[in-house]
Amino acid sequence: MASSPAHRRSPTPCDLYLPGHHLHFIQIRKCIEHKRFVAGALLAVKGLDLTVELPEGVRTYRTHRTSWFKKVVRVGGPVYVDERYRVLRNAPAGTKGTAWCIATPEDEWTPCSVASLRVDTPEALADRLEHRGGFLVAGEAITGLEGR
Repeated sequence: MASSPAHRRSPTPCDLYLPGHHLHFIQIRKCIEHKRFVAGALLAVKGLDLTVELPEGVRTYRTHRTSWFKKVVRVGGPVYVDERYRVLRNAPAGTKGTAWCIATPEDEWTPCSVASLRVDTPEALADRLEHRGGFLVAGEAITGLEGR
């Protein structure tokens, strides 16, 4: 499979692994390993924008699924941000919670989209990595590309 099943549940189909879209498992793993979350409070959700008060000031982030975000995090509630790995959580590191991929104001925003699920050549994987920010495919599919 070329993308997370989450893109099928989203009101706007999306299989991007770019800032503000889906979290890739490597991204969240690195984020948890390095433990650089900064605690803050959610000030507002407007459109795709999340406004967060952090110790160093107010920052605005963007995520493609704010409708889901609003069901889990309330305005005024705590959030935990790791800008390096573009992750925002609703619970401190080391506890159960939900995480979202965020785009910072410095990131170029790419609207949601879905590419063909057919990824059957090394070139197609390289293209997906370059233009879509990454991919998730079954291990058997990758193994089948050996020697191509």
